[in-house]
Amino acid sequence: MSDMAPQFYHAWVAVMDKRPAKLICTWHTDTAWQLELGRKIGDRVVEENIYKMLRTVLQETDQGTFQNILKAMINYLKVGATTKKFYEYFEKLWVPKKVQWAYC
Repeated sequence: MSDMAPQFYHAWVAVMDKRPAKLICTWHTDTAWQLELGRKIGDRVVEENIYKMLRTVLQETDQGTFQNILKAMINYLKVGATTKKFYEYFEKLWVPKKVQWAYC
């Protein structure tokens, strides 16, 4: 388990010659999301609501339920005028790595 920087994982693979699953630490995930919410939203109430959604998605342990609530959250973020920038950030950087940060 690591932060998003790939250096430690690549060093491990180079030295140990094994490719374990790379997991992103929940603390690093949470911190990055909170930082970007503040940068991209600008409305404290909206930020808090999205943060609650993010934590719900993050902590879901059932894969089917995870996929459903992730899709619903993405659809919500995509259509909102104040949430569009965060949607673009999340879709680009976090959705492709969902197997590294999601509890399921």
